[in-house]
Amino acid sequence: QYAILLTMVLTIFIKYVLHSIDLHNDNPWDTKAVYMLYTELLTGFIKVLLYMAFMTIMIKVHTFPLFAIRPMYLAMR
Repeated sequence: QYAILLTMVLTIFIKYVLHSIDLHNDNPWDTKAVYMLYTELLTGFIKVLLYMAFMTIMIKVHTFPLFAIRPMYLAMR
């Protein structure tokens, strides 16, 4: 759970850095949207991997974690 929150904080921090770089430039930054998209894509992929690892561990240790299906589906989508 904390690893997912850490990826969310990391995403917000990267977006903040990209926005602050854009604000300090005199000219508009045309490729900022591409970097934002790659940031979302990369952190979404990391979230899916973390959810899959969590589900694998839970299945081996205890039982099928039904509560983790919805967040994993939203991260995949």
